[in-house]
Parts: sequence; structure tokens; C-alpha cells
Amino acid sequence: MKPITYITRDIERALGMDPSPSYKIVCNKCPFSESIKVKFPDFVTLIESTSKVMGTSDLITKYSENNKPSAENADLLVFKNSSRVEATAVTNGWHIINPKASLGEEIETKIERKMASQKKITSKAFVSNHNYQKYVTGLGTG
Repeated sequence: MKPITYITRDIERALGMDPSPSYKIVCNKCPFSESIKVKFPDFVTLIESTSKVMGTSDLITKYSENNKPSAENADLLVFKNSSRVEATAVTNGWHIINPKASLGEEIETKIERKMASQKKITSKAFVSNHNYQKYVTGLGTG
């Protein structure tokens, strides 16, 4: 099995399974991630930032400075894919195994629209199921 490298800002997102030769983690350095690195020194890479917590694209760029992809280790997994993350990965020779960012964005938009329409329906149903005049009077507008 080809190894997967999970790149994420927060190590907590990657701890669904223990780091191993087939599952490596790259994340920002913090006290908690340092404690995980002690347990799995060969499978966790911590990136230190001088100013702020780095995002996924910055982590990929920094990780790529000392790690080069090959046919055996080019697969990256990210917490949330974006067009910027995809471009950074491709520029550095990596392959993102997440679904394409455009697909994720399309699905998120559909979910947001569905949730918004359900809120409108719920509001209309509330008003139609109660005495409208009492409802408006209760709001102080009638």
C-alpha cells in the first residue's frame, strides 16, 4: 500500500488513526502536536511558523522544501481541499487524493441553499399555522 501524508493545520484532525509508515502527518508545531511527535517520531512532521499558524497551502510549500514526491510517496490528504491547495500541491509535484475542490464547493453551495430554503419554509409554515394577526401583534407591528 502506498503511504498517505495527511497535511493539516491542527493535528487533532488527523488522529483518527495512529501515524505509521503508511500514514504520516504534517502539521503546525504546538505543544499538543509535540506530544504526538514524541510517540511517533518517524511519522509526524511538525512545521514551525515564526508569526502565525500556517494554512494547508503554506504547510505543503514548507514540507516540500525537505521532502520530494516520488511514485511511492506522492499522495497527500488534506482536511479541506481548495483550488489554492490543489495548485500548491501540483506546483510542488504532489497528488491530492481528496475530491476536487470544485466538487466540494459545489456540494457545499447546494447544502447551504437547501438549508436556507428549509429555514424559509419553516418560517412560512409557522405563520400560516397560527393566527396571523396575533403573530403580527406580538411583534409589535400590528
